[in-house]
Amino acid sequence: MASKVASKVGAAKAKTGAAPKAGATSKTAGKPAAGKVASKVAAAKPKSTAASKVGATKTKSSVGSKGPPKAGAKTGLKKGLKGKKKEDPWSAEQKSAACSIQARFRGFKARKDFEKKKSDKAAMEKEIEDLRRKAWLQEVEYERKQQDKRRREVQEEARRRKEEAKLKRDLLEAAYDGEDGDVEELLSRARQTMKEAENTADGNGNTLLSEAAAGGSVSTIELLLAWGADPNLPGEFGRTPIWRACFLGHAAAVKSLLEHGADPRTSSQSGETPHNVANGQDIKDSLDAWDIAVTERKMAEFELVKETKRLEVEKEAAAAVSGARAALEAAQKQHDFCQKQLKHSRQEMEKRITEHDTCVLEGKPQELVEVTLQHIKGQEEAVEKATADAKEATMKLQLAKLQLRETEAGGEEEELPGQLVSIRDLDDVLLKDVGNVVRSSGKWPLVIDVSGQASVFLRYIDSNYVNTLSKASMDANKLRRNILGAIRYGKPLVLDLLEVDMWDEVERDFDLIQRGLLSRLIDKSLMQNEGYLELRRDSDGDDYENSMFDDYRIEKGFKCIVVTSNKYPSDALLASTYALRVKVQK
Repeated sequence: MASKVASKVGAAKAKTGAAPKAGATSKTAGKPAAGKVASKVAAAKPKSTAASKVGATKTKSSVGSKGPPKAGAKTGLKKGLKGKKKEDPWSAEQKSAACSIQARFRGFKARKDFEKKKSDKAAMEKEIEDLRRKAWLQEVEYERKQQDKRRREVQEEARRRKEEAKLKRDLLEAAYDGEDGDVEELLSRARQTMKEAENTADGNGNTLLSEAAAGGSVSTIELLLAWGADPNLPGEFGRTPIWRACFLGHAAAVKSLLEHGADPRTSSQSGETPHNVANGQDIKDSLDAWDIAVTERKMAEFELVKETKRLEVEKEAAAAVSGARAALEAAQKQHDFCQKQLKHSRQEMEKRITEHDTCVLEGKPQELVEVTLQHIKGQEEAVEKATADAKEATMKLQLAKLQLRETEAGGEEEELPGQLVSIRDLDDVLLKDVGNVVRSSGKWPLVIDVSGQASVFLRYIDSNYVNTLSKASMDANKLRRNILGAIRYGKPLVLDLLEVDMWDEVERDFDLIQRGLLSRLIDKSLMQNEGYLELRRDSDGDDYENSMFDDYRIEKGFKCIVVTSNKYPSDALLASTYALRVKVQK
Protein backbone atom coordinates (compact mmCIF):
# COMPACT_ATOMS: atom_id res chain seq x y z
CA MET A 1 0.00 0.00 0.00
CA ALA A 2 2.80 2.44 0.84
CA SER A 3 4.53 1.71 -2.47
CA LYS A 4 1.33 2.55 -4.38
CA VAL A 5 0.98 5.82 -2.53
CA ALA A 6 4.64 6.59 -3.17
CA SER A 7 4.27 5.88 -6.86
CA LYS A 8 1.25 8.12 -7.03
CA VAL A 9 3.10 10.84 -5.14
CA GLY A 10 6.03 10.47 -7.60
CA ALA A 11 3.59 10.80 -10.50
CA ALA A 12 2.09 13.88 -8.98
CA LYS A 13 5.57 15.33 -8.45
CA ALA A 14 6.49 14.53 -12.02
CA LYS A 15 3.43 16.32 -13.24
CA THR A 16 3.88 19.34 -11.05
CA GLY A 17 7.71 19.39 -11.23
CA ALA A 18 7.87 19.59 -15.01
CA ALA A 19 8.91 22.91 -16.38
CA PRO A 20 5.74 24.15 -18.02
CA LYS A 21 5.35 27.47 -19.71
CA ALA A 22 4.38 30.44 -17.63
CA GLY A 23 0.90 30.55 -19.06
CA ALA A 24 0.39 26.85 -18.67
CA THR A 25 1.31 26.95 -14.98
CA SER A 26 -1.31 29.62 -14.25
CA LYS A 27 -3.96 27.58 -16.03
CA THR A 28 -3.20 24.32 -14.25
CA ALA A 29 -3.22 26.09 -10.92
CA GLY A 30 -7.01 26.48 -11.14
CA LYS A 31 -7.91 22.96 -12.56
CA PRO A 32 -9.30 20.00 -10.53
CA ALA A 33 -6.26 17.88 -11.33
CA ALA A 34 -4.24 19.89 -8.90
CA GLY A 35 -6.81 19.23 -6.21
CA LYS A 36 -6.63 15.46 -6.79
CA VAL A 37 -2.90 15.46 -6.58
CA ALA A 38 -3.09 17.49 -3.42
CA SER A 39 -5.54 15.06 -1.80
CA LYS A 40 -3.43 12.07 -2.67
CA VAL A 41 -0.33 13.70 -1.36
CA ALA A 42 -2.20 14.57 1.80
CA ALA A 43 -3.23 11.00 2.21
CA ALA A 44 0.35 9.79 1.84
CA LYS A 45 1.93 12.34 4.20
CA PRO A 46 0.94 14.33 7.26
CA LYS A 47 -1.59 17.09 6.69
CA SER A 48 0.73 19.99 7.43
CA THR A 49 3.31 18.73 4.99
CA ALA A 50 0.74 18.26 2.26
CA ALA A 51 -0.69 21.75 2.79
CA SER A 52 2.76 23.30 2.59
CA LYS A 53 3.48 21.42 -0.62
CA VAL A 54 0.26 22.59 -2.21
CA GLY A 55 0.92 26.19 -1.02
CA ALA A 56 4.40 26.04 -2.52
CA THR A 57 3.01 24.76 -5.80
CA LYS A 58 0.42 27.52 -5.89
CA THR A 59 2.98 30.15 -5.05
CA LYS A 60 5.29 28.99 -7.82
CA SER A 61 2.50 28.94 -10.36
CA SER A 62 1.35 32.42 -9.28
CA VAL A 63 4.85 33.91 -9.50
CA GLY A 64 5.57 32.39 -12.86
CA SER A 65 2.30 33.58 -14.36
CA LYS A 66 2.34 36.65 -16.62
CA GLY A 67 -1.44 36.76 -16.89
CA PRO A 68 -3.68 38.79 -14.56
CA PRO A 69 -5.10 37.20 -11.41
CA LYS A 70 -8.60 35.78 -11.51
CA ALA A 71 -11.61 37.99 -10.84
CA GLY A 72 -12.26 36.21 -7.61
CA ALA A 73 -8.80 37.04 -6.34
CA LYS A 74 -9.27 40.73 -7.14
CA THR A 75 -12.64 40.82 -5.40
CA GLY A 76 -11.17 39.18 -2.36
CA LEU A 77 -8.30 41.67 -2.22
CA LYS A 78 -10.65 44.61 -2.48
CA LYS A 79 -12.87 43.18 0.23
CA GLY A 80 -9.85 42.71 2.42
CA LEU A 81 -8.74 46.35 1.97
CA LYS A 82 -12.25 47.76 2.08
CA GLY A 83 -12.92 49.86 5.09
CA LYS A 84 -9.20 50.24 5.97
CA LYS A 85 -7.94 53.84 6.44
CA LYS A 86 -4.87 54.79 4.46
CA GLU A 87 -2.03 55.42 6.87
CA ASP A 88 0.65 58.15 6.43
CA PRO A 89 4.02 56.38 6.26
CA TRP A 90 5.79 59.53 7.64
CA SER A 91 5.72 60.15 11.35
CA ALA A 92 5.86 63.66 12.80
CA GLU A 93 9.50 63.12 13.78
CA GLN A 94 10.37 61.98 10.26
CA LYS A 95 8.60 64.98 8.74
CA SER A 96 10.48 67.32 11.07
CA ALA A 97 13.77 65.65 10.22
CA ALA A 98 13.01 65.93 6.49
CA CYS A 99 12.16 69.63 6.82
CA SER A 100 15.36 70.16 8.77
CA ILE A 101 17.38 68.40 6.07
CA GLN A 102 15.73 70.51 3.35
CA ALA A 103 16.41 73.68 5.31
CA ARG A 104 20.04 72.68 5.79
CA PHE A 105 20.31 71.87 2.07
CA ARG A 106 18.86 75.25 1.12
CA GLY A 107 21.24 76.94 3.52
CA PHE A 108 24.13 74.95 2.13
CA LYS A 109 23.14 75.87 -1.43
CA ALA A 110 22.80 79.54 -0.47
CA ARG A 111 26.23 79.46 1.16
CA LYS A 112 27.70 77.77 -1.93
CA ASP A 113 26.14 80.41 -4.18
CA PHE A 114 27.42 83.17 -1.93
CA GLU A 115 30.89 81.62 -1.79
CA LYS A 116 30.90 81.21 -5.59
CA LYS A 117 29.96 84.86 -6.09
CA LYS A 118 32.56 85.87 -3.55
CA SER A 119 35.12 83.64 -5.24
CA ASP A 120 34.24 85.04 -8.68
CA LYS A 121 34.54 88.59 -7.39
CA ALA A 122 37.87 87.80 -5.74
CA ALA A 123 39.10 86.14 -8.93
CA MET A 124 38.02 89.16 -10.97
CA GLU A 125 39.71 91.58 -8.59
CA LYS A 126 42.88 89.49 -8.56
CA GLU A 127 42.97 89.25 -12.35
CA ILE A 128 42.34 92.96 -12.72
CA GLU A 129 45.00 93.72 -10.10
CA ASP A 130 47.51 91.49 -11.89
CA LEU A 131 46.70 93.13 -15.21
CA ARG A 132 46.85 96.58 -13.61
CA ARG A 133 50.27 95.89 -12.13
CA LYS A 134 51.54 94.40 -15.37
CA ALA A 135 50.19 97.32 -17.36
CA TRP A 136 51.64 99.79 -14.88
CA LEU A 137 55.06 98.16 -15.12
CA GLN A 138 54.80 98.28 -18.89
CA GLU A 139 53.77 101.92 -18.67
CA VAL A 140 56.70 102.67 -16.35
CA GLU A 141 59.07 100.92 -18.75
CA TYR A 142 57.51 102.76 -21.68
CA GLU A 143 57.80 106.09 -19.86
CA ARG A 144 61.43 105.33 -18.98
CA LYS A 145 62.17 104.61 -22.62
CA GLN A 146 60.33 107.78 -23.63
CA GLN A 147 62.33 109.82 -21.15
CA ASP A 148 65.54 108.28 -22.46
CA LYS A 149 64.38 109.04 -25.98
CA ARG A 150 63.50 112.64 -25.07
CA ARG A 151 66.84 113.07 -23.28
CA ARG A 152 68.68 111.76 -26.33
CA GLU A 153 66.60 114.02 -28.56
CA VAL A 154 67.38 117.04 -26.36
CA GLN A 155 71.05 116.14 -26.35
CA GLU A 156 71.00 115.59 -30.10
CA GLU A 157 69.17 118.87 -30.65
CA ALA A 158 71.69 120.72 -28.44
CA ARG A 159 74.56 119.11 -30.34
CA ARG A 160 72.93 119.97 -33.67
CA ARG A 161 72.33 123.57 -32.63
CA LYS A 162 75.90 123.86 -31.42
CA GLU A 163 77.25 122.49 -34.69
CA GLU A 164 74.90 124.71 -36.69
CA ALA A 165 75.94 127.79 -34.76
CA LYS A 166 79.60 126.97 -35.35
CA LEU A 167 78.93 126.33 -39.02
CA LYS A 168 77.17 129.68 -39.38
CA ARG A 169 79.94 131.47 -37.58
CA ASP A 170 82.60 129.85 -39.75
CA LEU A 171 80.62 130.65 -42.92
CA LEU A 172 80.16 134.32 -41.98
CA GLU A 173 83.82 134.69 -41.13
CA ALA A 174 84.94 132.96 -44.35
CA ALA A 175 82.57 135.18 -46.39
CA TYR A 176 83.87 138.36 -44.78
CA ASP A 177 87.47 137.24 -45.25
CA GLY A 178 86.86 136.24 -48.87
CA GLU A 179 87.99 132.63 -48.39
CA ASP A 180 86.13 131.14 -51.34
CA GLY A 181 87.30 127.55 -50.82
CA ASP A 182 86.09 127.47 -47.23
CA VAL A 183 82.82 129.18 -48.20
CA GLU A 184 82.08 126.57 -50.88
CA GLU A 185 82.93 123.63 -48.60
CA LEU A 186 80.96 124.99 -45.67
CA LEU A 187 77.97 125.81 -47.88
CA SER A 188 77.93 122.22 -49.17
CA ARG A 189 77.76 120.96 -45.59
CA ALA A 190 75.18 123.54 -44.55
CA ARG A 191 72.80 122.62 -47.36
CA GLN A 192 72.47 119.09 -45.96
CA THR A 193 70.85 120.29 -42.73
CA MET A 194 69.80 123.92 -43.29
CA LYS A 195 67.17 125.46 -45.50
CA GLU A 196 68.36 128.31 -47.76
CA ALA A 197 71.93 127.92 -46.54
CA GLU A 198 73.06 130.50 -49.13
CA ASN A 199 71.11 133.18 -47.21
CA THR A 200 72.53 132.21 -43.81
CA ALA A 201 72.56 135.22 -41.49
CA ASP A 202 73.94 136.15 -38.07
CA GLY A 203 71.87 137.16 -35.07
CA ASN A 204 71.37 140.65 -36.49
CA GLY A 205 70.17 139.46 -39.87
CA ASN A 206 73.36 140.18 -41.81
CA THR A 207 73.63 137.56 -44.56
CA LEU A 208 76.71 135.89 -46.06
CA LEU A 209 76.42 138.21 -49.08
CA SER A 210 76.21 141.26 -46.81
CA GLU A 211 79.38 140.11 -45.00
CA ALA A 212 81.15 139.49 -48.29
CA ALA A 213 80.08 142.99 -49.49
CA ALA A 214 81.37 144.48 -46.24
CA GLY A 215 84.65 142.61 -46.77
CA GLY A 216 84.85 143.81 -50.39
CA SER A 217 85.61 140.40 -51.93
CA VAL A 218 84.17 140.40 -55.47
CA SER A 219 84.90 136.70 -56.07
CA THR A 220 83.07 135.71 -52.89
CA ILE A 221 80.14 137.98 -53.85
CA GLU A 222 79.88 136.32 -57.25
CA LEU A 223 80.24 132.84 -55.69
CA LEU A 224 77.36 133.47 -53.29
CA LEU A 225 75.23 135.02 -56.05
CA ALA A 226 75.88 131.93 -58.16
CA TRP A 227 74.63 129.80 -55.25
CA GLY A 228 71.40 131.81 -55.32
CA ALA A 229 71.97 134.37 -52.55
CA ASP A 230 69.40 137.19 -52.49
CA PRO A 231 71.19 140.55 -53.25
CA ASN A 232 68.45 142.68 -51.63
CA LEU A 233 67.88 141.05 -48.22
CA PRO A 234 68.17 143.75 -45.52
CA GLY A 235 70.26 143.11 -42.42
CA GLU A 236 70.91 145.06 -39.24
CA PHE A 237 69.16 148.46 -39.27
CA GLY A 238 67.70 147.60 -42.68
CA ARG A 239 71.03 147.88 -44.48
CA THR A 240 71.33 145.84 -47.71
CA PRO A 241 74.61 144.39 -49.10
CA ILE A 242 74.98 147.27 -51.62
CA TRP A 243 74.35 149.81 -48.86
CA ARG A 244 77.22 148.35 -46.79
CA ALA A 245 79.55 148.13 -49.84
CA CYS A 246 78.89 151.81 -50.64
CA PHE A 247 79.34 152.83 -47.01
CA LEU A 248 82.69 151.03 -46.75
CA GLY A 249 83.92 152.30 -50.14
CA HIS A 250 84.23 148.98 -52.06
CA ALA A 251 83.67 150.25 -55.63
CA ALA A 252 84.29 146.87 -57.35
CA ALA A 253 81.88 145.17 -54.99
CA VAL A 254 79.25 147.85 -55.71
CA LYS A 255 79.62 147.33 -59.46
CA SER A 256 79.31 143.54 -59.15
CA LEU A 257 76.22 143.85 -56.99
CA LEU A 258 74.58 146.27 -59.43
CA GLU A 259 75.19 143.88 -62.33
CA HIS A 260 73.48 141.03 -60.42
CA GLY A 261 70.29 142.92 -59.48
CA ALA A 262 71.12 144.81 -56.28
CA ASP A 263 68.69 147.73 -55.98
CA PRO A 264 70.44 151.07 -55.32
CA ARG A 265 67.09 152.70 -54.40
CA THR A 266 66.69 150.79 -51.11
CA SER A 267 67.20 152.75 -47.94
CA SER A 268 68.04 151.83 -44.35
CA GLN A 269 65.68 152.20 -41.37
CA SER A 270 66.95 155.74 -40.95
CA GLY A 271 66.04 156.55 -44.58
CA GLU A 272 69.56 156.73 -45.99
CA THR A 273 70.10 155.35 -49.50
CA PRO A 274 73.37 153.78 -50.78
CA HIS A 275 74.04 157.01 -52.71
CA ASN A 276 73.73 159.04 -49.49
CA VAL A 277 76.34 156.98 -47.64
CA ALA A 278 78.65 156.22 -50.61
CA ASN A 279 82.30 156.60 -49.60
CA GLY A 280 84.02 157.94 -52.73
CA GLN A 281 83.03 159.99 -55.75
CA ASP A 282 83.64 157.12 -58.15
CA ILE A 283 80.99 155.07 -56.36
CA LYS A 284 78.50 157.98 -56.53
CA ASP A 285 79.25 158.45 -60.22
CA SER A 286 78.67 154.76 -60.97
CA LEU A 287 75.37 154.90 -59.11
CA ASP A 288 74.28 158.01 -61.03
CA ALA A 289 75.21 156.42 -64.36
CA TRP A 290 73.53 153.12 -63.66
CA ASP A 291 70.46 152.22 -65.78
CA ILE A 292 67.75 151.27 -63.29
CA ALA A 293 65.91 149.30 -66.02
CA VAL A 294 68.75 146.78 -65.88
CA THR A 295 68.15 146.41 -62.12
CA GLU A 296 64.45 145.80 -62.64
CA ARG A 297 65.15 143.21 -65.34
CA LYS A 298 67.70 141.47 -63.12
CA MET A 299 65.28 141.55 -60.19
CA ALA A 300 62.59 139.97 -62.38
CA GLU A 301 65.01 137.26 -63.45
CA PHE A 302 65.93 136.63 -59.83
CA GLU A 303 62.26 136.36 -58.82
CA LEU A 304 61.77 133.85 -61.65
CA VAL A 305 64.67 131.80 -60.32
CA LYS A 306 63.20 131.99 -56.81
CA GLU A 307 59.80 130.86 -58.11
CA THR A 308 61.41 127.99 -59.98
CA LYS A 309 63.23 126.92 -56.83
CA ARG A 310 60.03 127.21 -54.81
CA LEU A 311 58.24 124.97 -57.28
CA GLU A 312 61.09 122.49 -57.11
CA VAL A 313 60.85 122.45 -53.32
CA GLU A 314 57.09 121.92 -53.55
CA LYS A 315 57.65 119.15 -56.06
CA GLU A 316 60.12 117.48 -53.70
CA ALA A 317 57.68 117.89 -50.84
CA ALA A 318 54.88 116.39 -52.93
CA ALA A 319 57.15 113.50 -53.85
CA ALA A 320 57.96 113.03 -50.17
CA VAL A 321 54.25 113.05 -49.30
CA SER A 322 53.53 110.61 -52.11
CA GLY A 323 56.31 108.35 -50.88
CA ALA A 324 55.03 108.59 -47.32
CA ARG A 325 51.52 107.70 -48.48
CA ALA A 326 52.83 104.75 -50.47
CA ALA A 327 54.76 103.59 -47.42
CA LEU A 328 51.62 104.01 -45.31
CA GLU A 329 49.57 102.00 -47.79
CA ALA A 330 52.15 99.19 -47.77
CA ALA A 331 52.28 99.28 -43.95
CA GLN A 332 48.47 99.17 -43.82
CA LYS A 333 48.35 96.09 -46.06
CA GLN A 334 50.98 94.35 -43.93
CA HIS A 335 49.11 95.33 -40.79
CA ASP A 336 45.80 93.95 -42.13
CA PHE A 337 47.50 90.70 -43.18
CA CYS A 338 49.11 90.25 -39.75
CA GLN A 339 45.80 90.99 -38.04
CA LYS A 340 44.09 88.27 -40.09
CA GLN A 341 46.88 85.85 -39.25
CA LEU A 342 46.53 86.69 -35.56
CA LYS A 343 42.77 86.15 -35.67
CA HIS A 344 43.20 82.82 -37.45
CA SER A 345 45.86 81.71 -34.94
CA ARG A 346 43.65 82.58 -31.98
CA GLN A 347 40.69 80.73 -33.48
CA GLU A 348 42.85 77.67 -34.12
CA MET A 349 44.07 77.88 -30.53
CA GLU A 350 40.49 77.84 -29.29
CA LYS A 351 39.75 74.87 -31.55
CA ARG A 352 42.71 72.91 -30.14
CA ILE A 353 41.63 73.64 -26.56
CA THR A 354 38.09 72.48 -27.35
CA GLU A 355 39.43 69.26 -28.86
CA HIS A 356 41.51 68.60 -25.74
CA ASP A 357 38.58 69.28 -23.38
CA THR A 358 36.36 66.97 -25.44
CA CYS A 359 38.92 64.17 -25.24
CA VAL A 360 39.18 64.55 -21.47
CA LEU A 361 35.39 64.63 -20.96
CA GLU A 362 34.80 61.60 -23.19
CA GLY A 363 37.54 59.62 -21.46
CA LYS A 364 39.67 59.13 -24.55
CA PRO A 365 42.97 57.25 -24.23
CA GLN A 366 45.81 59.13 -22.56
CA GLU A 367 47.88 58.94 -25.74
CA LEU A 368 45.24 60.92 -27.61
CA VAL A 369 44.99 63.44 -24.74
CA GLU A 370 48.76 63.92 -24.91
CA VAL A 371 48.52 64.53 -28.66
CA THR A 372 45.92 67.26 -28.13
CA LEU A 373 48.17 68.85 -25.50
CA GLN A 374 51.03 68.89 -27.98
CA HIS A 375 48.73 70.53 -30.53
CA ILE A 376 47.86 73.21 -27.98
CA LYS A 377 51.54 73.82 -27.24
CA GLY A 378 52.36 74.09 -30.94
CA GLN A 379 49.47 76.48 -31.50
CA GLU A 380 50.58 78.61 -28.53
CA GLU A 381 53.87 79.20 -30.33
CA ALA A 382 51.97 80.13 -33.49
CA VAL A 383 49.85 82.62 -31.52
CA GLU A 384 52.96 84.15 -29.91
CA LYS A 385 54.61 84.58 -33.31
CA ALA A 386 51.43 86.01 -34.86
CA THR A 387 51.08 88.42 -31.91
CA ALA A 388 54.69 89.59 -32.26
CA ASP A 389 54.26 90.04 -36.02
CA ALA A 390 51.03 91.97 -35.49
CA LYS A 391 52.66 94.27 -32.92
CA GLU A 392 55.60 94.93 -35.25
CA ALA A 393 53.24 95.62 -38.15
CA THR A 394 51.18 97.96 -35.97
CA MET A 395 54.30 99.83 -34.91
CA LYS A 396 55.40 100.23 -38.52
CA LEU A 397 51.93 101.44 -39.44
CA GLN A 398 51.99 104.08 -36.70
CA LEU A 399 55.47 105.20 -37.75
CA ALA A 400 54.25 105.46 -41.35
CA LYS A 401 51.31 107.58 -40.19
CA LEU A 402 53.66 109.75 -38.13
CA GLN A 403 55.97 110.17 -41.11
CA LEU A 404 53.06 111.23 -43.28
CA ARG A 405 51.85 113.71 -40.65
CA GLU A 406 55.34 115.16 -40.32
CA THR A 407 55.64 115.44 -44.07
CA GLU A 408 52.26 117.08 -44.48
CA ALA A 409 51.98 119.19 -41.34
CA GLY A 410 55.45 119.82 -40.00
CA GLY A 411 55.58 116.86 -37.64
CA GLU A 412 52.89 117.80 -35.14
CA GLU A 413 52.18 114.76 -32.97
CA GLU A 414 48.61 113.50 -32.90
CA GLU A 415 46.88 113.07 -29.54
CA LEU A 416 45.62 109.63 -28.59
CA PRO A 417 41.86 109.26 -29.13
CA GLY A 418 39.34 108.85 -26.31
CA GLN A 419 38.34 110.48 -23.03
CA LEU A 420 40.58 109.30 -20.18
CA VAL A 421 38.87 107.22 -17.48
CA SER A 422 40.21 105.18 -14.57
CA ILE A 423 39.40 101.46 -14.39
CA ARG A 424 37.96 102.13 -10.92
CA ASP A 425 35.53 104.65 -12.40
CA LEU A 426 34.51 102.44 -15.30
CA ASP A 427 31.32 101.27 -13.58
CA ASP A 428 30.15 104.86 -12.98
CA VAL A 429 31.19 106.16 -16.39
CA LEU A 430 30.36 103.17 -18.59
CA LEU A 431 27.49 101.29 -16.92
CA LYS A 432 25.76 103.86 -14.70
CA ASP A 433 26.62 106.74 -17.06
CA VAL A 434 26.75 109.27 -14.23
CA GLY A 435 26.00 112.70 -15.66
CA ASN A 436 24.41 111.13 -18.76
CA VAL A 437 27.60 111.86 -20.73
CA VAL A 438 27.68 108.74 -22.92
CA ARG A 439 23.93 108.78 -23.62
CA SER A 440 23.99 112.45 -24.60
CA SER A 441 26.66 111.66 -27.22
CA GLY A 442 24.07 109.58 -29.09
CA LYS A 443 26.61 106.79 -29.57
CA TRP A 444 27.49 103.48 -27.96
CA PRO A 445 30.76 103.53 -25.97
CA LEU A 446 34.09 102.25 -27.28
CA VAL A 447 36.52 101.29 -24.48
CA ILE A 448 40.19 101.51 -25.49
CA ASP A 449 42.27 99.61 -22.96
CA VAL A 450 45.74 98.35 -23.88
CA SER A 451 46.10 96.69 -20.45
CA GLY A 452 43.08 94.36 -20.87
CA GLN A 453 41.60 95.30 -17.45
CA ALA A 454 38.31 96.51 -18.92
CA SER A 455 37.87 93.22 -20.77
CA VAL A 456 38.16 91.29 -17.49
CA PHE A 457 35.78 93.68 -15.72
CA LEU A 458 33.11 93.31 -18.41
CA ARG A 459 33.44 89.51 -18.50
CA TYR A 460 32.59 89.25 -14.79
CA ILE A 461 29.53 91.53 -14.73
CA ASP A 462 26.07 90.34 -15.78
CA SER A 463 26.46 90.88 -19.52
CA ASN A 464 26.26 88.99 -22.79
CA TYR A 465 29.99 88.88 -23.55
CA VAL A 466 31.06 88.10 -27.13
CA ASN A 467 34.69 87.27 -27.97
CA THR A 468 34.81 88.34 -31.62
CA LEU A 469 37.86 86.14 -32.22
CA SER A 470 35.99 83.01 -31.12
CA LYS A 471 34.32 81.00 -33.86
CA ALA A 472 31.92 79.56 -31.29
CA SER A 473 30.91 83.01 -30.01
CA MET A 474 30.53 84.35 -33.56
CA ASP A 475 28.35 81.46 -34.69
CA ALA A 476 25.40 83.13 -36.42
CA ASN A 477 22.67 81.62 -34.25
CA LYS A 478 24.56 82.03 -30.98
CA LEU A 479 25.48 85.63 -31.83
CA ARG A 480 21.85 86.35 -32.73
CA ARG A 481 20.66 84.92 -29.40
CA ASN A 482 23.29 86.96 -27.53
CA ILE A 483 22.09 90.18 -29.15
CA LEU A 484 18.41 89.37 -28.69
CA GLY A 485 18.95 88.10 -25.12
CA ALA A 486 20.77 91.28 -24.06
CA ILE A 487 17.87 93.36 -25.39
CA ARG A 488 15.21 91.03 -23.92
CA TYR A 489 16.69 91.03 -20.40
CA GLY A 490 18.00 94.61 -20.47
CA LYS A 491 21.72 94.06 -19.95
CA PRO A 492 24.94 95.05 -21.75
CA LEU A 493 26.09 93.39 -24.96
CA VAL A 494 29.91 93.40 -24.96
CA LEU A 495 31.79 93.01 -28.26
CA ASP A 496 35.45 92.40 -27.37
CA LEU A 497 37.80 92.95 -30.32
CA LEU A 498 40.88 92.22 -28.16
CA GLU A 499 44.06 93.51 -29.84
CA VAL A 500 42.96 92.59 -33.36
CA ASP A 501 41.90 95.44 -35.65
CA MET A 502 39.29 93.49 -37.66
CA TRP A 503 36.10 95.57 -37.48
CA ASP A 504 35.31 94.73 -41.14
CA GLU A 505 35.50 91.01 -40.35
CA VAL A 506 33.09 91.45 -37.44
CA GLU A 507 30.71 93.28 -39.74
CA ARG A 508 30.75 90.33 -42.18
CA ASP A 509 29.95 87.92 -39.33
CA PHE A 510 26.94 90.04 -38.39
CA ASP A 511 25.83 90.08 -42.04
CA LEU A 512 25.37 86.31 -41.84
CA ILE A 513 22.48 87.00 -39.46
CA GLN A 514 21.04 89.99 -41.26
CA ARG A 515 22.50 92.27 -43.90
CA GLY A 516 23.77 95.51 -42.34
CA LEU A 517 22.98 94.32 -38.80
CA LEU A 518 26.16 95.68 -37.20
CA SER A 519 25.61 99.15 -38.67
CA ARG A 520 22.01 99.15 -37.44
CA LEU A 521 23.16 98.05 -33.99
CA ILE A 522 25.91 100.66 -33.73
CA ASP A 523 23.86 103.61 -35.03
CA LYS A 524 20.93 102.47 -32.80
CA SER A 525 18.44 102.24 -35.67
CA LEU A 526 17.89 98.58 -34.66
CA MET A 527 16.26 99.84 -31.46
CA GLN A 528 13.74 102.05 -33.28
CA ASN A 529 10.18 100.79 -33.83
CA GLU A 530 11.17 97.47 -32.17
CA GLY A 531 13.38 96.60 -35.12
CA TYR A 532 15.20 94.05 -32.95
CA LEU A 533 12.11 91.79 -33.15
CA GLU A 534 13.22 90.93 -36.69
CA LEU A 535 15.90 88.78 -35.03
CA ARG A 536 13.31 86.51 -33.37
CA ARG A 537 12.90 82.92 -34.55
CA ASP A 538 10.09 80.45 -33.77
CA SER A 539 12.64 78.17 -32.13
CA ASP A 540 13.47 80.82 -29.47
CA GLY A 541 10.47 79.81 -27.33
CA ASP A 542 7.90 81.65 -25.23
CA ASP A 543 10.51 83.73 -23.39
CA TYR A 544 11.13 85.67 -26.58
CA GLU A 545 7.52 86.40 -27.51
CA ASN A 546 6.87 90.02 -28.48
CA SER A 547 5.07 90.69 -25.21
CA MET A 548 8.15 89.67 -23.20
CA PHE A 549 10.23 92.64 -24.43
CA ASP A 550 9.82 95.48 -21.94
CA ASP A 551 10.65 98.99 -23.16
CA TYR A 552 11.55 100.27 -19.69
CA ARG A 553 13.98 97.41 -19.03
CA ILE A 554 15.57 97.87 -22.46
CA GLU A 555 15.88 101.63 -22.02
CA LYS A 556 17.49 101.33 -18.59
CA GLY A 557 19.70 98.28 -19.01
CA PHE A 558 20.60 97.51 -22.61
CA LYS A 559 23.71 99.02 -24.17
CA CYS A 560 26.24 97.86 -26.73
CA ILE A 561 29.84 98.19 -25.50
CA VAL A 562 32.77 97.72 -27.86
CA VAL A 563 36.14 96.91 -26.23
CA THR A 564 39.56 96.91 -27.87
CA SER A 565 43.16 96.54 -26.72
CA ASN A 566 44.36 98.26 -29.89
CA LYS A 567 46.01 101.59 -29.07
CA TYR A 568 44.88 103.10 -32.36
CA PRO A 569 41.41 101.80 -33.40
CA SER A 570 40.27 102.30 -36.98
CA ASP A 571 38.93 105.70 -37.99
CA ALA A 572 35.58 104.14 -38.91
CA LEU A 573 35.18 102.66 -35.43
CA LEU A 574 36.21 105.91 -33.72
CA ALA A 575 33.78 107.92 -35.84
CA SER A 576 30.79 105.70 -34.99
CA THR A 577 31.35 105.36 -31.21
CA TYR A 578 32.03 107.44 -28.10
CA ALA A 579 35.65 106.61 -27.23
CA LEU A 580 36.82 106.10 -23.65
CA ARG A 581 40.51 105.40 -22.98
CA VAL A 582 41.37 103.54 -19.78
CA LYS A 583 44.38 105.13 -18.12
CA VAL A 584 46.89 102.85 -16.47
CA GLN A 585 47.32 103.28 -12.73
CA LYS A 586 49.61 101.67 -10.20
